[in-house]
Amino acid sequence: MANSVYREYDQQALDAEYNNREKVKESADWLSRYAVASAEARAALDCRLEVAYGAHPGERLDVFPARGGAAPVHVFIHGGYWHRLDKSDSSFIARAFQPAGAAVVVINYALIPTVDMDELVRQCRASIVWVHRNAASFGGDPHRIFVSGHSAGGHLVAMLMSTDWSAFATERSQCSHVIPLTSIVSSRASVTGRLRAPSSCWAGSRRRSP
Repeated sequence: MANSVYREYDQQALDAEYNNREKVKESADWLSRYAVASAEARAALDCRLEVAYGAHPGERLDVFPARGGAAPVHVFIHGGYWHRLDKSDSSFIARAFQPAGAAVVVINYALIPTVDMDELVRQCRASIVWVHRNAASFGGDPHRIFVSGHSAGGHLVAMLMSTDWSAFATERSQCSHVIPLTSIVSSRASVTGRLRAPSSCWAGSRRRSP
């Protein structure tokens, strides 16, 4: 019997459980749907695309302004095992919030291995600082910033909550509420599984997890 690495799973069996492309046979179709729905959202909704929040080419975000003033701001962080996907795949998030009166910001970050996890986390934190400082320019209330993220984005949301914002010369707390949706490092099993992500992702996520 192979050596167990988590409960009754050996390494091969655990990796298979976290290989979403194999577990979900229609995964490519779902990703295509995200892209199509997001393109439709950008065409239908007022938006400001490719706004720089830092000097790195990966430090870009898309803003869907509020239709009124001093509105809550919802920030979304995409997933993709820290090394895949793009904010442009998640514009559809705005369809739920902007018509209801909120401003929406969908952020990008440089992907591993072009940067390490330390830099990736720093970029996400810098994006929230930018949102806080510029919220009024797109009808948002800087004191009502809500953040959610999916998969690897859920991990990055948790990192935002562990931030010492004083290091950014700004207010102590930037985020009013957070919603980490199925964070990819929410269990010991996930950091034991190798998945399809580069090893640098997992090494960094273990260290860069609250």
